[in-house]
Amino acid sequence: MQISAIFALCLASAVNAGIPGPCIILTVIRTARAGAAAGVRVSTGILAGGGLLAAASVAVLLGLLALPAVVLLALKWIGAAVLLVLALQLLRTAPGPASAGPQASSSSDLLAGFFVGLSSPFNLVFYLALLPQFLPAGAVSAETGAMMLAALLAGAGLAQTGAILVGMGALRLPGGSLLQRLAAFLLAGFAASGMITPLG
Repeated sequence: MQISAIFALCLASAVNAGIPGPCIILTVIRTARAGAAAGVRVSTGILAGGGLLAAASVAVLLGLLALPAVVLLALKWIGAAVLLVLALQLLRTAPGPASAGPQASSSSDLLAGFFVGLSSPFNLVFYLALLPQFLPAGAVSAETGAMMLAALLAGAGLAQTGAILVGMGALRLPGGSLLQRLAAFLLAGFAASGMITPLG
């Protein structure tokens, strides 16, 4: 696989991951409320969950895995439930500066990020549509699959880094309550959209 193709795949992944959605919103709001360390923990969980979807996509291309529709449907409904729970938590808690923000445990930040990252079967569909465009001529090798996976994760990591930086800037913005309510309604909207949108 050529360097230019790896770079293009990384860029496509960064653009997809950087579009404001549940992962970006969760990272920004958690960073804004509890500081950069919390944002990094959430981001790590998101990358782990998203990494599983990317790995599944590569495995499908390598012919190692077939994903039944019931798996995608289960991810869709689990994802909607996770987003609704997060939206309700944001609406119930009062915003405050980073020092006064909720002190969630490291594991709860990681788990929240992981389930949000894993709960988007639409990312899986995106990867499955995108990856074949970057395949070299001939059969896909394990080495090519590993390079594709690394490029996808690097792009998502760039987007998450940007979200943490935005969240750190949001610490200095007035209207934290409005930001929190907006994030809650957006997460609920993503959940509703995920429930009514077909995967195919």
